[in-house]
Amino acid sequence: MLQKILKYVIYIGLFLICLVPLAIADGHSLLSFFLPGLLFPFITGKVFLFRIIVEIIFSVWLILVLIDRDYLPKKSLILWSLVGFLGIITLSDIFGVSHGKSIWSNFERMEGLLTHIHLFLFFLVAGAMISTQKLWNRFFHTNIGVSLFLVFYSI
Repeated sequence: MLQKILKYVIYIGLFLICLVPLAIADGHSLLSFFLPGLLFPFITGKVFLFRIIVEIIFSVWLILVLIDRDYLPKKSLILWSLVGFLGIITLSDIFGVSHGKSIWSNFERMEGLLTHIHLFLFFLVAGAMISTQKLWNRFFHTNIGVSLFLVFYSI
């Protein structure tokens, strides 16, 4: 029963991430209660929301892995390549010229080491949990649907 609840929480979080591009932190949108008006509302709100959701689903996924080791990601070349890439980025950020900008980034870009770590955690959870063709199709179609909505909205 607990496993089923944890899986549903993770799946809800994974599919909520598909909706993150719709978030605008301008203080006037539906998310203004959670994301008040920020300096760069089209960037910072999305990244903060992405990080929050990833931290929640990763924490729940860790609990699920402690209960059942079957939810660990499969070892693959892609996984090890990303681990190596993250290691190289970490070393370059530590020994780089501007440690603060490398690790934390700035509000205009939001692409420092912290975001790369969150992207890797998202990869781990999505790779371990979205394990069937049916789930991948639903995830893909959700992403395409949000993308098409944004295209037509922008036109």
